[in-house]
Amino acid sequence: MAALYEGGNEPVGSLKAIVSNDEDKNVGKTSCGTQSKFDVIPKCYYSCHDPEDGIVVLEDLRKQGYKIGGNKMMLMDEDHIRVALQGLARFHALSYATKNKDFEGYKQHVVTKIADARRFLSSKTPSGSFNEVSVYAVCLKHCARFTLLELNKMQLGGRGYTEKIMNLCEKIGSFQQHFDELLAPEEPLAVLCHGDFNSNNMLFCYNSSNRPVGVKFLDFQTPYYASPVIDMGLILLLNSEPELLLNEWDSLFSEYDRTLRKTLSGYLNCSEESLSSEFNVERFKDEFSMRGLYCFMITCNFIAIMVMNGYESDTFEKLVDDGIPSMEDVEELIKTVLSDAETSRRLTLLSQVVLDKICL
Repeated sequence: MAALYEGGNEPVGSLKAIVSNDEDKNVGKTSCGTQSKFDVIPKCYYSCHDPEDGIVVLEDLRKQGYKIGGNKMMLMDEDHIRVALQGLARFHALSYATKNKDFEGYKQHVVTKIADARRFLSSKTPSGSFNEVSVYAVCLKHCARFTLLELNKMQLGGRGYTEKIMNLCEKIGSFQQHFDELLAPEEPLAVLCHGDFNSNNMLFCYNSSNRPVGVKFLDFQTPYYASPVIDMGLILLLNSEPELLLNEWDSLFSEYDRTLRKTLSGYLNCSEESLSSEFNVERFKDEFSMRGLYCFMITCNFIAIMVMNGYESDTFEKLVDDGIPSMEDVEELIKTVLSDAETSRRLTLLSQVVLDKICL
């Protein structure tokens, strides 16, 4: 994790070195102070890379007014979502600029240096025995599948979604066979992804009207080299009100694309018109249609855990105490989760978004 922070000597540090020698060049200002090219990553004063006893010492962002922007259910309003997408676009632009200037250097100093988070989705340990990693993978699959099946019985069946739900459940059932293709990096859009891009891992600062104007990202422990929508899709599904997605889907993708193109043209000292035609709203939306299933599964799992922890703090932990939970156990968990009217409403609308947007 430490290597990914500004001041560390690997991936992000390598991005900075390759992109530009002028690290003090500004790209804008907010009430939080000057925003440098690398403003979304906190300053790192000390880091130890020991896998057992590693430590990271970062700047105290509280002194600059930074705080978490989501509520207890990890939902953020539109202003926070847009500021987060702007910050994400600036972070991803570092990868595109670095690849443009030195693709071989990027692969050597960035791609090969990250401990790719795909290990968390492995169904078995190298010895073939199940462990906590495989518990997580099984819960991902069962939570998403049973959520869709229950919603189909309760609300979505009459809306013409039944066939889509059955097709999606079939795909989720063989998730272990598909996650490699969902996370496979494809050029030229592949970037260094945060990997766990949600409201718990970002801090916002605010102007005098208490509106968010800046963001910093934390906790780079599960990075991927993958499609940018692995990050973008997670914050949209997990941290946005479903009504915002239904009403502002195109606008939110445009927010990301607009900031990305502006930032990247600044990094490369070129016009936005001269950038690759691959960087456009429709291409990013297509990426979501192909890979959004991954983000949906993560979201269902997160929501189930949050709701159950609201009832009893160790409910989910008890579920996995004895190893891999049975399908029956997870099904009961989902039924309990969906018995909450607000959660049922939220997951129903999210499922509608996903069924409408992803390619089956």
